[in-house]
Amino acid sequence: DTYGMKTFQSTVLPTVLRNRSLPTLNALIEMLAFHVRLHHIQPHYRTALLHGIHQEAKIGPSSSTQVFLNVEAAALRLIASCGSADMHKEFARLGGEIRVFVIPEAEELNRSLILTVARSLHVSGCDRHSGAWVDVIMKTLQNTMNFLWPSQVIQSVPKSLQDYFPLSTSAPPRQAVIIDTVDRELPIFQAMTPDAAATYFGPSTSHILFCLMWKQLLDGNSLTLTSVKALESLSPRQLSNHLRTFCDYLISMHGQKNLSSTSQANRQAAHAASSPGGLLSQGIVAINEMVWKYGVLPLDKFILTMVMRSYDTPQARISVFIVQLLLLKDNDFRQRVNAFVKEVSPHYWLAEDSYLEHHEYLKAYPETFRYEGLMKTLGEQPPADPPQPYLGNVCLRFLPVFDLLIHRMLEMMVVVLEKSLITIMDHLGQLYKFHDQPVLFLYSTLHYYESTLVYYPQLKKKLVAAVIGSQQKSRPKGWCLSAQFQTYQEQSQKATLDCWIPDTEYYTTLLRKLVNTFSDSPDGFPNLDWRYVEFSNATDLAVHCTCLELLSLPCKGERIITGLLEAMIVNVTSMSDEASVITWINAVASLLVMMPESHWGTLTNRIVDCLEAMAEEEARERSEGEAMDTGKVSGAAAGGVGGSRGITVKLLGWEHSNKPVVTRWRICLTMARAFWHHSTIGQLSGLPDVVRHRMKPVVRTERQLLFVLQMIGPSLHRMNEERTRCLLDLVIELYSMLKMVDNHCDHLHYVDMLCDYLYHLKYMYVGEFCKEKLEEVFDSLRLPLQVRLRFMMTTSSSSGQNSS
Repeated sequence: DTYGMKTFQSTVLPTVLRNRSLPTLNALIEMLAFHVRLHHIQPHYRTALLHGIHQEAKIGPSSSTQVFLNVEAAALRLIASCGSADMHKEFARLGGEIRVFVIPEAEELNRSLILTVARSLHVSGCDRHSGAWVDVIMKTLQNTMNFLWPSQVIQSVPKSLQDYFPLSTSAPPRQAVIIDTVDRELPIFQAMTPDAAATYFGPSTSHILFCLMWKQLLDGNSLTLTSVKALESLSPRQLSNHLRTFCDYLISMHGQKNLSSTSQANRQAAHAASSPGGLLSQGIVAINEMVWKYGVLPLDKFILTMVMRSYDTPQARISVFIVQLLLLKDNDFRQRVNAFVKEVSPHYWLAEDSYLEHHEYLKAYPETFRYEGLMKTLGEQPPADPPQPYLGNVCLRFLPVFDLLIHRMLEMMVVVLEKSLITIMDHLGQLYKFHDQPVLFLYSTLHYYESTLVYYPQLKKKLVAAVIGSQQKSRPKGWCLSAQFQTYQEQSQKATLDCWIPDTEYYTTLLRKLVNTFSDSPDGFPNLDWRYVEFSNATDLAVHCTCLELLSLPCKGERIITGLLEAMIVNVTSMSDEASVITWINAVASLLVMMPESHWGTLTNRIVDCLEAMAEEEARERSEGEAMDTGKVSGAAAGGVGGSRGITVKLLGWEHSNKPVVTRWRICLTMARAFWHHSTIGQLSGLPDVVRHRMKPVVRTERQLLFVLQMIGPSLHRMNEERTRCLLDLVIELYSMLKMVDNHCDHLHYVDMLCDYLYHLKYMYVGEFCKEKLEEVFDSLRLPLQVRLRFMMTTSSSSGQNSS
């Protein structure tokens, strides 16, 4: 807070590393992992820190477990911050150099990085139209790490990114080899002397140390000094390899029962295995002893390794079942969480002495990093000066792992896992009181897994209630959710079986609060101390919280956006102030660009409906004009044509009037322009596809063409600056659309206006790039258009047309 991130990164941290001061290094890493406001620093500092804390912190092999765990926690937090949209420019700048973020022998962190990048691309709408840098980054990460991915992860990844995720297949032979190896090595390990154990487990041996220790406890034996010497001989990264093998071994041992099946018989078998005396229950007791009694297995590290293994769905469900029992079956971790939430405040800047609060908590629930519990059990003398944490503990280290656990469970969601996740959130959700980005985490989760969560409204409700509810006591009233949504949350599970369907009044209330925030009205979202929250201003908070609430509704996306648009139309049509109309439309557009495509695609449907309604009205006007008596209303018939032209001009807003004419068509046009104005570059890059596949098939009249041209006009400059190839594709579609309209209409009333628009496109944006397509279209146009567009053609073509 005093020196700033630049000085910390360039001066303080390198000085500590150069002097090899592990206690000071540990304190600095804990600041990064648990206290520093990383969401308010610039993207290039985040990437530099992510690279630096792994490449420069070369720590010793025997007394560095604490530093290693804190480095991992800091890395997970930095990786999570890479999910924001402002990191995309940094990724584009890095390109293939992103390989510097790949951490040797840190499979879990590397998997987390590539999944975070994929999720960020999807949430920002850049997964399909993002440029070459996405292809470079995804291929670089995947090729450098050379990972295989389980099917449930690949299915959750957007289809446009699935090619970067090679499928992993189950390997029963490897599982059988692990079981045979452990059974063969266990008698040797039990008969081994401590001195022999210190040299037995080398890089070339099987990574089965934790398997042997667990098997000893499962057989009713106690750990010996041999285990201590073996553990001390291995570095934290080497122990990580043993831990991965241990996870595979647990899945192999319990997978034989097929506990993941949802059939009635197998559920009964799973219940029997998890009951007291069952195999799985005994195994969980042994793991708990390794974690809490002997202190040889870090809980957060074990769960991180378990949830990030590439297990296919049946094995992955077993791993989640093991994690659930480990977290909830025993009271050790829950007691720590309850005490930490009760005694320690997350707002360290408001507490008189937050360090003393945390110190008192650590006295009651001490942390061990040098196997003090095992040595005390054996009667050995523990280290004289064991390392002490300053700002961190197992609860805070578990928090980023908790995020990953929720995501893995959502990827293989079934009814059984829904109940398991709800149970976990009931007991541990209060820990999100200390999450540094609760709203962004919920928003990205609900956005990314929207296609799954739409079928589990009760789970969405529980996630929001647990995460946002944990913040309520420390935040002002109405800081995130509306009163109506909070009432829905407070209803019992039985009452919500009949899903709540929000009405127009509800959507109006949401939009009015958002508009008031845009206008700095006191009736908007409250002002917070922006230094210590995840957003830098009230507008950013308001947009994310409103989107979070909309994504949490027990409705499908089309219904939500329809209700939002209808509420906006009802309010806007009664307004006489143009500034207020624009503010409301911008508020809705700001929400739409933050929603999944299944939601904002509803606006495209509205635009297509508007185009079809235009054609129907024009056909009706034409039929009414033909039905009139030519002798009586010859002047009126002529006025009918002019009236149609007047309606078109008024519809498109080209009249010179002080009072705006607010119609549904004009609102639709303005809404579309606002959406493409606020859209991400990924969404804007999809505009040519929208015109090609949705609009061009229905555009047949001049009025429709004018509507489309005015809709896309304000976006042309931005497309030319950021996505020139997409602009060329869009112009080609406009040429084809002009050809169809010219062939379909008997007469074009605004031919000069259309030609001026096309000349503007040519001389301001596309030049000669689309001349082949223009020449193809030019020959099929009628004479009035050919005469006016002759200067757009090449010299040879123009000469040929003039001579003919």
